[in-house]
Parts: sequence; C-alpha cells; structure tokens
Amino acid sequence: MTQPPSASSGGAAPLSLAQRFVGVLTSPKSTFESVVSFPRWFGIFAVTVALSIAVSTAFFWSEVGQTAFVEQMKAGNAAVTDQQAQMAVTVTKYATPIVGPIFALLFLLAVAGILMGVFAITGGSASFKQVLAVVAHAGVVSTVAQVVLMIANYLRGSMVSITSLQGLGQAFAEHGFMAGFLGAIDLWWFWYLLVLAIGLGVLYRRRTAPIFVSFTALYVVIALAVGAFKAATAGGS
Repeated sequence: MTQPPSASSGGAAPLSLAQRFVGVLTSPKSTFESVVSFPRWFGIFAVTVALSIAVSTAFFWSEVGQTAFVEQMKAGNAAVTDQQAQMAVTVTKYATPIVGPIFALLFLLAVAGILMGVFAITGGSASFKQVLAVVAHAGVVSTVAQVVLMIANYLRGSMVSITSLQGLGQAFAEHGFMAGFLGAIDLWWFWYLLVLAIGLGVLYRRRTAPIFVSFTALYVVIALAVGAFKAATAGGS
C-alpha cells in the first residue's frame, strides 16, 4: 500500500500562502511537494473563493454583465420574457456572494472525498487533509481562469467563454448533439485537470499522465452525455 508523504520524509520546505498561489501556476510539482508535506487548505481556499466571488459579483452588478446575462438567457430559451430575465438578473446579483462560498466549500469537500475514496480503492493511502489541500490548491487555476475570462467577457459584453468550444458548435444544428457536446467543452478545464493530476501524483507517488488521461476521459464522457441530453430533449420538444 502506498504510504502518504510526510513532512519528515518528503524533505519539502513550507511555503507561504503567496508562494503556494504563484507556485501552483509556475512550478506545480515542487509546490505540491510542500503542500503534501504541510497540508494547509483553508487559507488558499479563502483567497481563491474571495477572488472568484469578487469578479463574478462585479460582473453581474455591471450593466454590461446584466445585458450579457439576459442575452444569454434569451439565446438559450426564446420563450423567456423580459420580466423573467430581469428577475433572474436580480436573483443572481444578490445570490452570488452568498451562495457562491457555500457551493465552493461543498464542491471542495465532495471532490476531495470522492478522490480519496477512488485512490483508496486502488491502493493509495493519504489523509483527508492532504487530499483536501491538493484539491484546494488546484483551485488556484480555476480562479485565475475565471478572473481572466470574466474580464474578457466584460470587455466583449458576452457570457460565452473565450476558451469554450461553443463557437464551433454553431456550425451544427443549434440543439443537436454536436452543438451540445462542443458547448460543454471549455479548454481551461484541461489546465485545471492537469494541475490536479500533478498534485495527486505527488501525493500518491504515481505518474501524472495516467491520472490526467483518466480525468480527461471522464470530462469528455460528461460532455458527450450533455450533448446526448440536449439532443434528446430538443427532439422531444
């Protein structure tokens, strides 16, 4: 059974919160070696959530963001009335800073729990705190991506991610399988999954590539399911 790395066996030095934030982006393997040896998760979680909520709230409170949100809703469902759209905007404006942190914490705990269970089945051994720290630090990638994408969306006046394949989906039937499949693919997720795979590889002393391939395959399967669901529901309407 694989033994979890420890501060004494890993030889990694503790890093400050700022060093860990930057390190996840610039040198993830060495950063995760420190994270695994000194598993601290709450500080990095608080920072990433605060940044994500700040940019999201600013976007939805801006006139540009609200207009883009309404246009996105109507593009997805032509039956949406102006009153319904404005109600959705109001709810989103106030709910984002309240619900966002709660959802982020539940997501973190759920992902860490699932990953710990999966690796335990395959013979891995690590503490929940270590897995939690790895997942929390991988969240730096999604936070940075969200900040960049929100700024880009504001400048473009659009809700469509610049890294999404949704644009390619427009070449196919609007509510068809390919449009749904491509619309579910956002390229920044591959960056996140790679960094998460690196962190788990360090924690469980396994190669990064097989973990990343497994994550990617799961992501593609989910996107295929989204495409199939959208095609099926469109056909029944």
